[in-house]
Amino acid sequence: MTDKQKRYVDFISDFIKEHGYPPSIREIAKGVGVTSTSGVKKMLDKLTFSGIIRRKENMARGININVLKKIPLLGRIKAGIPTFSEENIEKFIDLNPYLNNEEIFFLKAEGDSMIEAGIMDGDYLLVKKTQTLNNSEIGIFRINGEVTVKRFYKSDGNIKLLPSNLRYKEIHVREGDEFEIVGKVVALLRNLGGFG
Repeated sequence: MTDKQKRYVDFISDFIKEHGYPPSIREIAKGVGVTSTSGVKKMLDKLTFSGIIRRKENMARGININVLKKIPLLGRIKAGIPTFSEENIEKFIDLNPYLNNEEIFFLKAEGDSMIEAGIMDGDYLLVKKTQTLNNSEIGIFRINGEVTVKRFYKSDGNIKLLPSNLRYKEIHVREGDEFEIVGKVVALLRNLGGFG
């Protein structure tokens, strides 16, 4: 952040802590010492584009500060030990798209029907809400009251859900079935015993 951006973010953050709700554009202008509300709007656009804040459209007080959490990528591992020093950091992996996105949620995988896709029993699946998928994408589906994770395929209006384990049969969505695409699996988290 530039010093100017930091001044805006600090004011918004302090205002929220003090009042329990975000400031209006006029309050921000007054708080940072500018007279032009259009200048404030431009700065808020920049901060939104940078992922520093998020805004709800058509809300006078719809500003929130994103939790800026980035985890360092320390390189690739074949042999040897990654060292936690600044010169070894390749880049930072930004978690904000996950942490500050209301369209993202976790589901815990059960069973082994997707093991060949790398999804194991007990994995936490990061799911992005969507009602459309491309062929071969892994999604979460609700069919006749049951929720499942499978690969999606659609051809000539026919939908089938494919497991990634030869022991399981594919599911064909029939006319009259209650069917819904819940979301797309975008990542997974596997606890190897180091957390909680």
